[in-house]
Amino acid sequence: MKEINAFEKKSILNTLRYVVNFIWYAQLVIVALILIKTLIHSFSSENSFSWPVYFVATVQEDIVSQSPNVLIKGIRVNDGTLLFDTKNDWQANIMMLLGILIVAFPFIIVTYYIRKVLNSFMGNTPFLKSNLRRIRFIGTLLVLYPIIVYIFGFFYIGYLNANFEGYEFVNSVTLWPLFFGLFALVLSEVFRLGIEYREDHNLTI
Repeated sequence: MKEINAFEKKSILNTLRYVVNFIWYAQLVIVALILIKTLIHSFSSENSFSWPVYFVATVQEDIVSQSPNVLIKGIRVNDGTLLFDTKNDWQANIMMLLGILIVAFPFIIVTYYIRKVLNSFMGNTPFLKSNLRRIRFIGTLLVLYPIIVYIFGFFYIGYLNANFEGYEFVNSVTLWPLFFGLFALVLSEVFRLGIEYREDHNLTI
């Protein structure tokens, strides 16, 4: 079996570092633009929204608004997106900001910690207690993420069902972060064993 030499390891780590750095800065730019747009809209007399939805079709063919301040632009059934205009509505603005915070910031934090871990790999010092804490934090956050999103969904779906009729909007949750979180927690145990081995090795020298 061919072994990976030090140069190849550095090359792989450098590639990973460039990819993670690109994702990091792209996340910051995208979230900043969305937040700026949302804040600007919050001061406008009318706002336009495009929200992801899961729904069960009811008897009515078309979705209608129960609020005189909301104008339905449409619903894209193929990807589950509700399009609507509304007069300045603090509830919709808060729901939008909370959605951005809940969806985006956990992944920004995860990317930040992955950058830290990769930097320590570049310095040939991967088995550090700080890395163990970072990986455990990543795992715990990703495991809790679907639960947080599901709880937020109760308020999100409650707002939609209170303002629109024609579709019964339902709560949903994505489980893939849970599997990545469990993998990170398993990886943290590998790091813990590596740290213990390194400490035992240092004591015997």
